[in-house]
Amino acid sequence: MNIINTPNIGCGSLLLGYSPQAYKAIRNLHWLCNEYLCEQAYHIEVIDLCCEPEKGDSEKIVATPTLIREAPRPRLRVIGDLANAERVAELLLQHSGCEED
Repeated sequence: MNIINTPNIGCGSLLLGYSPQAYKAIRNLHWLCNEYLCEQAYHIEVIDLCCEPEKGDSEKIVATPTLIREAPRPRLRVIGDLANAERVAELLLQHSGCEED
């Protein structure tokens, strides 16, 4: 599955703590965005909950790493290292109006 046009993917946040799984999630997310999304179609903010624990409280984070898709609505959370790239891409692209190749 290759995405040729993703005009409506908005910003998201990856909330994590220090762990091997967190670093794996960052690596997988970068790969996923480069593989499935247009270069300028997304913005990801990485938040280290060790440095900003109030963000975890305000978002009611119960496990890390957690990826939160802010737009398009509805909001979506994916928990884990994002290793199942096709499934994560499928979830992130829901309700986005994206065209598939």
